[in-house]
Amino acid sequence: MIGRLDRIATDFAGTPVEQLRAWIGEVLDVGRDPQLRMHATVLDSDEVRAAKGYWEERLHWHAEGQRSLAAILRRGRQNGSFPLAKPEDDAVAIGAMVAYELTRHRDDDPQLWQRVLDRVLDFASRAIGVPGSR
Repeated sequence: MIGRLDRIATDFAGTPVEQLRAWIGEVLDVGRDPQLRMHATVLDSDEVRAAKGYWEERLHWHAEGQRSLAAILRRGRQNGSFPLAKPEDDAVAIGAMVAYELTRHRDDDPQLWQRVLDRVLDFASRAIGVPGSR
């Protein structure tokens, strides 16, 4: 997954707003896809979390994902799409909201996940000052 997130930040030809939407959508795919959701559930089980090195690896994984999101936010700040962005800090906050939403929902209803994507994108857009965000 980290590779796909990196490609959104480096190879996706869209605007920073489109890149942000794609990044959030990619992470939310874990919740939308029953197979990926099952893998995530196993990785978040008590037994796996108790394994030596689990927390260090999890922190590393989050940092890697946030790195690509911060790159998107930096690009948007530079071109004026995200005038209020503090890329590293906002990447942590947006990533935390996405993670929270993933833990809240255990369903593969596409309409639910579209609402979740819209809610996270709305939060992020307001936080980073996307012109026209409510």
